[in-house]
Amino acid sequence: MDANTLVLAGATGFVVAIFSVTLGGTALIMVPLLIGLGVETKVAIASNKFATLLLSIVGGIILLRGTTLPHKKWIYAHSIPVVIGSVIGAILVVRTPAQGLKILIAIATVVIALLLLTKPSMGLVMRQGNLSRARLASSLIVFLPLSIYGGVFTGGYATLLTYSFVLFLGFPFLEGAAATRLMSMFSTAATSVLLGSYGLIDYRLALVLAATYSTGAFIGAKLALRHGSPWLRRLFIVAAILLATRILVVETYEIWLK
Repeated sequence: MDANTLVLAGATGFVVAIFSVTLGGTALIMVPLLIGLGVETKVAIASNKFATLLLSIVGGIILLRGTTLPHKKWIYAHSIPVVIGSVIGAILVVRTPAQGLKILIAIATVVIALLLLTKPSMGLVMRQGNLSRARLASSLIVFLPLSIYGGVFTGGYATLLTYSFVLFLGFPFLEGAAATRLMSMFSTAATSVLLGSYGLIDYRLALVLAATYSTGAFIGAKLALRHGSPWLRRLFIVAAILLATRILVVETYEIWLK
């Protein structure tokens, strides 16, 4: 990859990371871009994962410093299915397409967006009371298949993790985004080590992306803290519809029309 192509990828990554640090969806834009620039598919996925680790660290530190996370022990408990699922997904990268799963993710994203539209207060304030065992068990179970998908591709993965924190644990969106970035640190670290051992990471490309992702994440996290959960909630609804539409259109074309 020549210098001009690296600059284009890095500049795009910077803009994307401003929004994706809280909304997710980095891979949905960056992986197709990298493939279009001539990067082999598995290398594009692996290099993006490595760069996303830096995005998660920088964005996570800022968001965690600016919020007070409730139920911390249960948040860390979610790192177990996150790491296990991410490792399984990374192993599947070398052999399994994720087309069908991506369509299911898109449908789930639309359903969640509609649920947010019908419940105006969801994601704006912390749900009061203790966590029920049923909600906690449901969230732990859901995080495993989501993380397997995230280990394979990651497109929309962070978005759905945030939704899960909002729906199951009753978090406001800002705290949900902070908890998601914490989980993303575990996920991307595990998958980066594994994919790196397969020789799939282009470190020259990954380091350029890491630098621009982390810079964009710094700006995006600061904006999120300034504007709060109501602003994030509106962006999440718009992003969910756009991301889901993109997945459905692209995957329908790949499966039925190509």
